[in-house]
Amino acid sequence: MQLGAMFAIWYILNIYFNIFNKQVLKVYTFPATVTAFHFGCGTLMILIMWASNLYHRPKLTRSQWPTFWIVFSLIPVVGGVALASFTEASFNCTIYSMCTQKFFEEDLLQDTSAYYSWKASSWIEEDSCPEYMLKSEECLRKERERVSHYLHSSSETNLLEKVQHELLVTYANRLLEKEHSGCRALLRDDKVEDLSRTYRLYCKIPRGLELVANVFKQHVTAEGTALVQQAEDAVSNYVNFVVVLLHPIL
Repeated sequence: MQLGAMFAIWYILNIYFNIFNKQVLKVYTFPATVTAFHFGCGTLMILIMWASNLYHRPKLTRSQWPTFWIVFSLIPVVGGVALASFTEASFNCTIYSMCTQKFFEEDLLQDTSAYYSWKASSWIEEDSCPEYMLKSEECLRKERERVSHYLHSSSETNLLEKVQHELLVTYANRLLEKEHSGCRALLRDDKVEDLSRTYRLYCKIPRGLELVANVFKQHVTAEGTALVQQAEDAVSNYVNFVVVLLHPIL
């Protein structure tokens, strides 16, 4: 019973340790230094426990010393740990990638696609273009954080592509051409921050800026046509005024 409880506690603490350790390595990308720091902290803790009699120091007799073959058998284990510490090879091996893609990533991508498809279908009806863009940007940020905390970095590209497709590609035309809040309205009202967000989101999508450029072209064409028409109307009105003014004389 005691052994089972100790194993359960170790397992739970090890989960939190691995998550925290991954977060540290994302900021401080020196795994060998981090591993050495772990070893130093563990050694210091054991020495304190021995010195304070919290745990009795083991007494080994000469007959209990490890033999040459025992030490020799540990070389592959120590070498593997050292290699993983320096290169994180255990996460980059081909077998790991294949298993992850086959048994986990495919289901993850399908569920992610279905979830954001449902979200997008609701947001496109309820939200304005700036609100929709803001939510999309926040979703992408959170997905990047989830990958960094819980997944291997190789999954990030495929996952973000699914999110971008469902949120930004599927409803691109409806989103960018919303009557009162789309790109033309943003250009007309000089909404620089919202236009910048639109650029940031669509520049990461293949041919995404072409969609934005088409709306921009329509806006420029419409504004230019309106200005030309105003000028023509002004000239026409001026000519009519002169004709009316000079008619009695003629």
